[in-house]
Amino acid sequence: MRQIVSSWPESKSTCHGFCGITLSDWHPSPTAKTWVTFGFCVCPNEYAESNLAIMYKTLFQRCTFDEFWHAYDESSLIALFDRHGLKEDRLRIPNLEIVLKGSPRGFYSVWYLKQFVVDETESVSPPLSVCVDYGFDKCNSSSLLEDLKGIYKLLFLEAHVDPVKLHEVCIAGDLFGFASGFIKFKKAEKKKFARLMKNPYPLPILEL
Repeated sequence: MRQIVSSWPESKSTCHGFCGITLSDWHPSPTAKTWVTFGFCVCPNEYAESNLAIMYKTLFQRCTFDEFWHAYDESSLIALFDRHGLKEDRLRIPNLEIVLKGSPRGFYSVWYLKQFVVDETESVSPPLSVCVDYGFDKCNSSSLLEDLKGIYKLLFLEAHVDPVKLHEVCIAGDLFGFASGFIKFKKAEKKKFARLMKNPYPLPILEL
């Protein structure tokens, strides 16, 4: 079986592995790529992640593996949920549709930011898009990186900000202003974090 799976396209083998852990009553952790690609990144806590895993398990009882794999590969998992009577369930999970309509190839960088921030094992490295969008490219020391990471962790886990709203603020170029609405920065911190959280956005409009 291992030899057969190794010959499959990456998306098919990813789905096979995901089905295996889900049917064994587990779900991806933030260290796993599938934590993002199957939408667990939208969940605010472990309880919500468990409920999403149950929804997938229910789906697996109603569809074939090939249906699931092709839907994943074609970014149509939302349609698959709806077709198998799970529309109301998935609508109760904010932002799930936004993630799954781009999966497995296109995501807002904020989901990878959240993955980097909430990972407790320190085994997740931020991709370049996260570094540029959220200021980690300016962190020239581990202490600065941890300080900035702590700000985003507070926004996600304590202020419970909507990641999509954070994405919108990011591309508007107002990360520090947004964060200041939730965090009371000390005078000495304002200059540091204003500099770190400054990004290239909004991008200039090119005239044709």
